Amino acid sequence: MSKEKPNTAHKSGTARHFNPESRRIYIDMDDTLCDFVGHYHKIKTQFPELAYPQSLPGFFLDLEPLPGAIEAFDNLSRARVLPCFYGRFKIA
Repeated sequence: MSKEKPNTAHKSGTARHFNPESRRIYIDMDDTLCDFVGHYHKIKTQFPELAYPQSLPGFFLDLEPLPGAIEAFDNLSRARVLPCFYGRFKIA
């Protein structure tokens, strides 16, 4: 059984070296941190004629966090293993 080196060639033909400083975790908010589907259905029930409830001003501001989501995100942020982002915003 031979041990082959993993292919680290980038499509440009140069070797790809990963810099730990450039690694990031991006976390989606919709149904990962926040209850998008629950809020969507709540608004759809109130306004059934509305095709896109998420287009309402403040829709995303009113999303409730999913159970344990805030604690999990805080744990990732405090671990400082990798920088955590949601959207384009870095969590310090």
